[in-house]
Amino acid sequence: MTSPYWAKLWIEILDDPKVANMPDWLFRKFIYFVLAAKEYDQSGLLQPVNDLAWRIRATNEDVTNALGALDAIGVVRETADGWILKNFVKRQERDYSNTPEALRQRKHREKERDKKALQRHSDTSVSVSVSDSISNSVSVSDSLIQPNIFKLYENTIGSITLSIRDKLLAAENDYNENWIKRAFEISAERNKRSWSYVHAILERWKREGYDGGKKNGRAVDRTSDEAIKKYGEWENV
Repeated sequence: MTSPYWAKLWIEILDDPKVANMPDWLFRKFIYFVLAAKEYDQSGLLQPVNDLAWRIRATNEDVTNALGALDAIGVVRETADGWILKNFVKRQERDYSNTPEALRQRKHREKERDKKALQRHSDTSVSVSVSDSISNSVSVSDSLIQPNIFKLYENTIGSITLSIRDKLLAAENDYNENWIKRAFEISAERNKRSWSYVHAILERWKREGYDGGKKNGRAVDRTSDEAIKKYGEWENV
């Protein structure tokens, strides 16, 4: 699953008669069950009734009645492992990375990143003439503004799912920006186009040092498959 801290409430329930016709008490339980299933993180499986009742501060009878009512309208089903929300994984994992809103937010983040990069340059550089600034504007931008991790992923590997998005956001905080860029370049050069491969390289660098280190007077290749295999498993794409 993606993140245990939030769950998606899909807009299509506005037009779903099964949800629209729920009495208020049942709709409330339904929302609680969605949140509990996401926290439980078992692909839509709900906790045992006793545990679920405690988690949402209800009685066992209330939970049992709600599950029975939801089962009758086809929202949940009982399995050998317990009660499970139907279509939970499909809806929670749906890829929204290319929707107009997602693209707008991504463009905004890139714009803010570029502004900060230019500001850092302005704060640390010496004064130059206006004519020099104009003539060098393209080269300055190209040298200062690195592609963000989402662009790197899309250009090297492919579409970004919600689960991958969370991993990329975490990686931005964990690893040096230049390391991230170089790791994607290596994965492309070796045709190992997967996030697990890129991540294994980054973990190797983080724990054992960046490229260029030496051992017993000899250069160490810290990105060979043999060197990074203990930090992840990957498949060619």
